[in-house]
Amino acid sequence: MLGVLLMVLSSLYIALSIGANDETMSAVAGSRFISVWKAAVIGGVCDFLGAVLIGRKVEETIGRGILAFDVGVDYALAILVAMALWLTVSSLLGFPVSTTHSVIGSAIGVGVLTMGFSGVNWGVVFKIIAGMLVSPLFGFVISYVVYSLLKVFVLRRATGVTVRERAELAMAVLLTLSSAWTSFSRGGNDIGNATAFILHVIGNPALVRLLCGFGMMLGLLTIGRRVITNVGMSVVGLTPGMALSAQFSTGLLTFIATLIGLPLSGSQILVASLVGVGYARGMKINVREIAEIVLSWIFTFPVSALISAGVLTVIKLL
Repeated sequence: MLGVLLMVLSSLYIALSIGANDETMSAVAGSRFISVWKAAVIGGVCDFLGAVLIGRKVEETIGRGILAFDVGVDYALAILVAMALWLTVSSLLGFPVSTTHSVIGSAIGVGVLTMGFSGVNWGVVFKIIAGMLVSPLFGFVISYVVYSLLKVFVLRRATGVTVRERAELAMAVLLTLSSAWTSFSRGGNDIGNATAFILHVIGNPALVRLLCGFGMMLGLLTIGRRVITNVGMSVVGLTPGMALSAQFSTGLLTFIATLIGLPLSGSQILVASLVGVGYARGMKINVREIAEIVLSWIFTFPVSALISAGVLTVIKLL
């Protein structure tokens, strides 16, 4: 009973950590059309709805596909605790670490420690990693193309101050709607990172998604505002048109992935999309900022694996 209680608390804690690392609304905040606080509120509500309504398929991919053995309380607890620890540290540092990277790394650590390399379904893992490698490239290309088209067919034809202001306002409104849609999709794609393994023990997925969805929303409204500021305002200076292009790219890819049950790193797609629009406009990119973000992604796999293996070892000794 104590183990189940710790699992529930860990799952809620990791859901809060997921929300704290969610930078989906950073584009609209970076455009300065709405404040960081308003962006966080909209994102939090949409995250919650996405988690509850469309989170099942990705949840099944993570919970049933990565490990090659039945996941009991000890294994699930080790995975959740490892994820929560690493995601919380990264949030306090202000880096948008991928929760999907963390859950995969943590699961691999538990699987290898328990059954060696045969404890992991590597085919599923490689499929997810392939999606992570390809999706940022698509994000870059789509955002680059969309913004280039906006420049040719909208911005360059919007002559005069009044017409240009109306065009910018229209794009800002579309950006807000697109960001809300992306947050909805991200909620559905990310919720499985918190709920997938606890469902091996607790058989009420709707209730678990409801509770963890609320945890994600709470995390975004508190710690997550710092990540929104870091990504949206530090990588490139955004106009509404640039932000719309980046958010459209991110939303499209994340929504499709969520519908087919493929866990992706929304953080990777968004940052790549932001870089794409920066290049389309000919702006100087903050390479150092991007390098720090990429390094945090790379380290997440081995760090999460080591932490989960350590946590499982401690649990087995108790």
